[in-house]
Amino acid sequence: MALMSEMMNQLEPGRVQPSDTELLQQLYSVCLNMQGRLLKLIPVASDEKLMEELLVLNDELNGAFARYNGFQRRLSGQSPAEQTPSATYTNLVDLGPVPQALHQQEHAAVSTQQLEGRSAISMLSHQMTSLSAGHDDGRAVFTQAGNGSLPKRTESVRYIVPDERTGERLAEGLDSAVRNSGADDTQESTVLGSSPNFDWMVAKGMIPVSQANAMEDIEKWLADNVEECTTDNEGVTSEDILNFCANNYLGLSSHPEVVQAGVEALREYGAGLSSVRFICGTQDLHKRLEQKVAQFHEREDAILYASCFDANAGLFEVLLGPDDAVLSDELNHASIIDGIRLCRAKRLRYRHMDLNDLENKLKEAQSCRLRLIATDGVFSMDGDVAPLREICDLAERYGAMVFIDECHATGFMGPRGRGTDELLGVMDKVHIVNSTLGKALGGAAGGYTVGPKPLIDLLRQRSRPYLFSNSLPPPVVGCSTRAIELLLKSNEIAQSMAAKTKRFRDSMTRAGFTISGSNHPICPVMLGDARLASLMADDMLKLGVYVIGFSYPVVPKGKARIRVQISAAHSDQDIDRCVDAFTQIGRKHGVIS
Repeated sequence: MALMSEMMNQLEPGRVQPSDTELLQQLYSVCLNMQGRLLKLIPVASDEKLMEELLVLNDELNGAFARYNGFQRRLSGQSPAEQTPSATYTNLVDLGPVPQALHQQEHAAVSTQQLEGRSAISMLSHQMTSLSAGHDDGRAVFTQAGNGSLPKRTESVRYIVPDERTGERLAEGLDSAVRNSGADDTQESTVLGSSPNFDWMVAKGMIPVSQANAMEDIEKWLADNVEECTTDNEGVTSEDILNFCANNYLGLSSHPEVVQAGVEALREYGAGLSSVRFICGTQDLHKRLEQKVAQFHEREDAILYASCFDANAGLFEVLLGPDDAVLSDELNHASIIDGIRLCRAKRLRYRHMDLNDLENKLKEAQSCRLRLIATDGVFSMDGDVAPLREICDLAERYGAMVFIDECHATGFMGPRGRGTDELLGVMDKVHIVNSTLGKALGGAAGGYTVGPKPLIDLLRQRSRPYLFSNSLPPPVVGCSTRAIELLLKSNEIAQSMAAKTKRFRDSMTRAGFTISGSNHPICPVMLGDARLASLMADDMLKLGVYVIGFSYPVVPKGKARIRVQISAAHSDQDIDRCVDAFTQIGRKHGVIS
């Protein structure tokens, strides 16, 4: 590749000898063969660093091919529009790897001072300044992906025959897959990729060998299930059912003022803008919502995303490079894990809410330029609250920043519903907050990042989910804006959650159930057995209470539960009815006496 580039730099159209052209064509052919081998290696590479290096090499090959085609156009005197491409480039999904030389160039100023006692925030501000619009080489940080994609590990489509044993057999298959792949954390990775596991499941009858009648089988199964549901739940209509498994913590998704705000936005702005934000997808209502979000969290600025999953996916690769470190709780949400995978920082995973382990990891990361601690504010499966006070103390001691995901806290945790940072008195010590509009704040869709204005400015220029996703629809923006206005005006709704949560937890504990977590509306009723959790949830629905059983691989094996979620929309009578149903069904299945 280097020889090709040097030759094309030296040769001038009109003076190229046939032998030069022949040599270039031979080099080009060698590079094409190299890329073909590369594409066979990428999907089977088990080492993440190796895979990133292969992806970078592929990008360099594509760059060499583009220069070669440009050179050929100059030789023939054709314009790009007239030239027929001589090769189809293999543009892989850009996972964000940045050439080391670029990072060294961009961060040279701060790297020489990394151990001179500068605070994390001042270093972050310096980094953002160096990455601002004045640097044209920012194009290397977010290169647009082409039409290609990573080769798939498994090309054939398989489906699982559903029957009463499917859940248990799938769990066994997943467990076998995890063992074979060497994974040690089902929260991070559960892979069905290797053929021996699929062969095992075929032998067990879980996966049909022939797919010829797949759709007929699925339609038959769906029809059978509809008939079963109609028979089992006869006499129960949707009007009779209490929903105790939604994330609608404050009941605002059906609040009259919130609904009306969505209707008005729909009439005034239309259904959608058919554009990303930086083209024509930004209107006054988007800017107004961002101002309200920043005001609510008492931060400098905010940026909207299509979801909090996108907000988490778009943060880490922009903020962190190979000279940095990110320290992540092992039970963080999948979106945080995926976002961290996209960046090239050193990754250190600490045991769940284990401050000693976190401190050890911080000591290990002291040679890194920036250190970012990433944690859920509230962990969604168990409803346990991160020890933010102690985490922030460690961050100050070891010069780290703190990031929290507040999806299961925003709107109702803390005296004014600002979140776990307010609840634990560390709003001034948490540097970056990501959260959602799709739970407590209207319940429709959308996510956001709040933090220092330089960070938000940087995300608007570099964050891929923001740059390449349509802006939030006006009705969603209208609903969320009104929901936040209601919470800014009064904390009455947020305060009502504590009493309702306590009522349910206390009543269930007195009845003999084990409830995980503490003082959070997520109230996991721990059962241990996956089949038991599923059967009890089905029986609860027959009594008019809608809940869902959670089992492996969503939660660890042996930790099956029914996750109940309390909402401000639930009355005391609704909560008592739910407890009564649990008590009746719990006695039927021998869970309580």
